[in-house]
Amino acid sequence: MQTFIKWVVLIIGFLGSVASIIGVVFSLCSAKISSVVLLGCLCAFLVSILILNGYGVFQFVKKENEKPYKKISIFATFETCDDTHSNYETYRVIQSKRLALTYFDHEFKWSGTQPPVISSDIQTKGKYTQNDATEYDVVRLHFKKPLIFNDTATVHFKAELDDVDHVAKPFLEFKVDTPINLILYKIILKNKPANFNEAATLYQKPIDAHVGEYKPICTVPFDTITKTYQYPLIDPTVGYFYKLEWKK
Repeated sequence: MQTFIKWVVLIIGFLGSVASIIGVVFSLCSAKISSVVLLGCLCAFLVSILILNGYGVFQFVKKENEKPYKKISIFATFETCDDTHSNYETYRVIQSKRLALTYFDHEFKWSGTQPPVISSDIQTKGKYTQNDATEYDVVRLHFKKPLIFNDTATVHFKAELDDVDHVAKPFLEFKVDTPINLILYKIILKNKPANFNEAATLYQKPIDAHVGEYKPICTVPFDTITKTYQYPLIDPTVGYFYKLEWKK
């Protein structure tokens, strides 16, 4: 904000100098030329005011909202097709906290060795950045039209997964670094036999903690009819990872 004020003072000083020069020009030119010059300066002054106002609003919005969007809810589904293939899909509801938000960076980490096939039914898939094991991978999803401030939108992400060597780990995890109303976990295990009936466990770990420091929060029963785990995590405490883990 101090930088903005300095710019305002500099521009006002510059406009004052220009006004002095215009005064000298008026005394030397005809009335017609003076009118044209005055009109041009007035237009330039109005444009400068509009630019300053726009810049001020942009800086205020950016300062008041560290993140470019507010997370409202996540609906996540992991579904096995057989012992090797599965699909992971999320629908996220977000609210823009920028004057114009053009994309969403979706973070995830697949623990298998085969690269996932990524798509979106709502957004346009952009750059896919694969990071090391300590960081999430990132897929940029572009909105078909920009979201203006306080607009809400649903962001869709889908990954087709192939665990051909059976090394992928059976869990679904989210990082809660900002407030969110709801995370709905839904795990569909079509490949499980009819007699399978083991509960899953929801774990919690501080974001800044070391690996392996997860603490159990609760267990989630397995619905033997639909072969599904489902758990609504409502208003989770900020600053934690939340992992739902089941038996592979």
